[in-house]
Amino acid sequence: MLKKIGILREEKQPVDKRTPLTPEDCSALMKRFPGLEIYAQPCRDRCYRDEEYKAAGIGIQENLLDCDLLLGIKEIPIHCLMPSRRYMFFSHTIKRQLHNLKLLQTMLDMNIELIDYEALENEKRERVVAFGYWAGVVGAYNALWMTQKRIFKKTMARLYELENYKAAKDGLKGLEFGPLKILITGTGRVASGAVQVMEDASIRRVTPQEFLNQTFNEPVYAQLGSEDMFVPKFKHIEFSRQEFHEKPLNFKSNMEAYTQIADVLINAIYWDPKAPQLFTMKDMKKSSFKIKAIADITCDIAPEASIPSTVKATTIPQPVFGFLPLREKMVEPFMKSAIDVMSIPNLPSELPKDASKHFSTNLSNIVIPEFFKEDSAMLKGARVIKNRQLTEQFNYLESYVYDDIYRASRIKS
Repeated sequence: MLKKIGILREEKQPVDKRTPLTPEDCSALMKRFPGLEIYAQPCRDRCYRDEEYKAAGIGIQENLLDCDLLLGIKEIPIHCLMPSRRYMFFSHTIKRQLHNLKLLQTMLDMNIELIDYEALENEKRERVVAFGYWAGVVGAYNALWMTQKRIFKKTMARLYELENYKAAKDGLKGLEFGPLKILITGTGRVASGAVQVMEDASIRRVTPQEFLNQTFNEPVYAQLGSEDMFVPKFKHIEFSRQEFHEKPLNFKSNMEAYTQIADVLINAIYWDPKAPQLFTMKDMKKSSFKIKAIADITCDIAPEASIPSTVKATTIPQPVFGFLPLREKMVEPFMKSAIDVMSIPNLPSELPKDASKHFSTNLSNIVIPEFFKEDSAMLKGARVIKNRQLTEQFNYLESYVYDDIYRASRIKS
């Protein structure tokens, strides 16, 4: 039975202002489950002030050692981990991300129980908590900000400078874009957020076929599904989403025709490293490649990336770099000969309150109640580590975790 929840201060740099539970939802949880206590570490950067948590009946204290569930957002820095505790956060380890290998190894050594938000699913195998929609909203807004700055030499307010997305919508209505052609890749939550921004900016939606075959005197956008972006390598294979997801090596990119006429690309796909890139560096070097601004919300870093020019992650204060395909080199943004690339990995942090409210609603209504059940299939499916061991469904991480060097160090200790 869950008795005490601790809300961690986000320690990873750059600072993230999001929170897993809003004061309002904390208060509702304590009323719904009598006896439940919730505490938060003091934090100057969180989008909700300590005073707002106090007003909702939440204790503010540095020491959360007696909490039996610790909630964060981003990866917990290793020096901040508390041994033999139960954590729930985005660990960014379950896809074998090398930059977080040490984090997973340390949690195993420290007897930490890890539940990963990314693996929480309902009975239909749908994720129940995510920030994807708001990543799409911010990524698409930033794409429009890039075009205004590059093409029209105009300045739009950045979202992090505003109270919420609602404050930005009126400004979107008055923007001029000319005959701009925008591509959105993907059909999931992230892409739906990007589509919302296009609609709020009064940019007309057209079909992929219209995008390729018609001329426009106004700004338009097209949304591409996997069937538009990829085609079978072999004539005897017909495209099916199931086949593509199960055997991506049997497919090749179909993006060249789009890259010859698009001005802006908003990349909102989930990309499997086994799948083909949307386009190659060789494609980008062609004179026919017309894209001048790429908002890469996916933010996979090359060489394992759907977009080869995403060679580094950018930051909210410095969101864009320029890229010269012919020289395969980064330069200053907004240069005439360069392609502008935005690759911010924590986009929802630009709208921390909007993103936190959405996340907190699902976390408090769907996930936290699972801790009061005797046996929760949802929590079991998302539990990565327990009792110093990878759980059964995450056994595939063994080769990632127990490499020779690490195994030797464990034996020696």
